[in-house]
Amino acid sequence: MRFTSILLIQSILFLHSINIIAQATDRAYSIGDKFPDYSFNIFNGDSSYQFTIDEYKGKSIIIQLWDIHCSGCIYGIKKLDSLQVLFPDKLKVILVTKNSWEQVEKLFSRKTFTRPRLPSVVSDTTLYDTYFPHDGDPLHVWIDNLGIIKYITGGYNATFENVKKFLNNEPLKVAYQTKLKDFNSSAPLIEEAATRLRFYTTAYSLFTMGLQNLINTNRIEILKDSATGKPYLLKALNASKLTLYQMAYNPELYGLELNMFRLQKNNRIILSSRRADSLKTPNDIHNLDNWRSNNYYCYELFLPLEKSRNFFQWMQHDLQRFFNLETDVQQRNANCLILFNIENKDPSLEKISLNQSNISNSFRYEKRDKMATTIKELIYLTQDFNLPLVDETNIHTNFLINFPSTINNIFELNCILNLYGLSIKEGMRNVDFLIIK
Repeated sequence: MRFTSILLIQSILFLHSINIIAQATDRAYSIGDKFPDYSFNIFNGDSSYQFTIDEYKGKSIIIQLWDIHCSGCIYGIKKLDSLQVLFPDKLKVILVTKNSWEQVEKLFSRKTFTRPRLPSVVSDTTLYDTYFPHDGDPLHVWIDNLGIIKYITGGYNATFENVKKFLNNEPLKVAYQTKLKDFNSSAPLIEEAATRLRFYTTAYSLFTMGLQNLINTNRIEILKDSATGKPYLLKALNASKLTLYQMAYNPELYGLELNMFRLQKNNRIILSSRRADSLKTPNDIHNLDNWRSNNYYCYELFLPLEKSRNFFQWMQHDLQRFFNLETDVQQRNANCLILFNIENKDPSLEKISLNQSNISNSFRYEKRDKMATTIKELIYLTQDFNLPLVDETNIHTNFLINFPSTINNIFELNCILNLYGLSIKEGMRNVDFLIIK
């Protein structure tokens, strides 16, 4: 009867962690587990008393794991104390800390602190470290009226609305919290992000030095979403700086992603400084290894699908941050190879028609898959002509053309294109170029 009286007069009970454990093992417990048969031995002056949560059958229980140095914990105690008063018949709140009786008593003795009406377990390590290991306090363990652990979550979720739903057996949308075993917060995050935290890694970009001394391969891989066709991951092994710039800017310049192993001469890039000239592969093979050590990198970019529409813009930003080079996309008047529909006698008419369509260059082939493949092949096929290719066909032109492996001149090329109502000719046009300096 003495202990009942103590509770009624709102004195705190300090529960010493001399724990008698029956039918429980030293393991971490999780959501869905039955709370272990865990006994607490209460010390209050010269008296002692043991209890388990089974004595609160029929009530829902919230256990707060806390620390005296945690301001959020102290605020949470005040909030839980109020919730206990609001739901005295359905809820039981228990406080658990590793701090000593003396430390907790010193905190609760402050004039600015209202002593809570909640039982508190002190000097506990079993609940705090073994059963519910965690990083960061307070941690709340929600146990339903059948003794089943329903939620393990941060203390901020203990709102009036959530507690009321919990007591009525309504589901809560709260984040699960636990301790990641052996997680080293001082180690580089990349070590965890690439392994057990991979599921939680929503986006990243990574540069390493070239691995040409370790693996004798150059590889470029782009993964795309099967539904949208948009890229979400790009991985380049032993790629030169110039190759990375082309990959980042080609969709903007051409409206297409090009195979960098087939595009040996990019007619849309202008290197306009001595520093930019160093991006070119040296003609002297004796300088090749030294050039590779300064120009080869490995790069990986991963983005969530909702960001994939701007994938190559993200890559451009990465290159700007990482490399000491200035880049700019500029329009310049240049002699070009112009692809046009034959029915338009003057290809400039088609150019006007195309410009009026207001189609972004980056998306002009979204619904023209066959034409996208044809334009790619034309770019590869004509790269030795040293003239940029400009597509001025109308937006309804969508042919898949099988070209030979080599073309010697424009005449040979037109013999094939004419069969599809297309033609190609030289002419001056304003064309987007990537300027690197």
